[in-house]
Amino acid sequence: FRIISYFCQLINSDYFNKMFFSATSHIELGENFTKREAVLKEAFELYKLEYYAGCLTLLYGQLEGILTDYLVYKSAIVKSGTVYKYCGEKINYMNDKNQEQTINKNKNITGIYDKIIIAKDINEYFDKLDAYRLDSEHKINNDRNDILHGNILDRFTRERCFIVIIWLMSILKFLYFEKNIKL
Repeated sequence: FRIISYFCQLINSDYFNKMFFSATSHIELGENFTKREAVLKEAFELYKLEYYAGCLTLLYGQLEGILTDYLVYKSAIVKSGTVYKYCGEKINYMNDKNQEQTINKNKNITGIYDKIIIAKDINEYFDKLDAYRLDSEHKINNDRNDILHGNILDRFTRERCFIVIIWLMSILKFLYFEKNIKL
């Protein structure tokens, strides 16, 4: 328990904040992305103040927003009115119930689940999003939906916020290296 507590407190350190935000200032994914740093700093402030409900809600919103920014940047989705539409080739995949599903060109993309599928099709790095779980029962998209839609009220914890911050850091570091290192 002490180790978990130590890592959860690490988020509040100047060192961690500098490391986390150093990546965001060097990533160029459009106008929306540049505004995200201020929102993420607010989430970190809420974490420091132990307002985990506000922190987790902001973090999940920014996680999906960053994924959306990436897909728009890669021209995989385009905003059409108030919705995003998929622009790529047909993607076949197996859903959580092991049923074959398809994302076709011009499909309205409305949630994080389809965005994860599209991101995985663009870059295998995003395959790891399937492994991102908060516990043995909750995958990232299920937990996010339950929290943001108000279905669950008992998951606003320091540990959950910590995990989502680490996910965000992982994705931001990937985006930074993808942009700055050409292999």
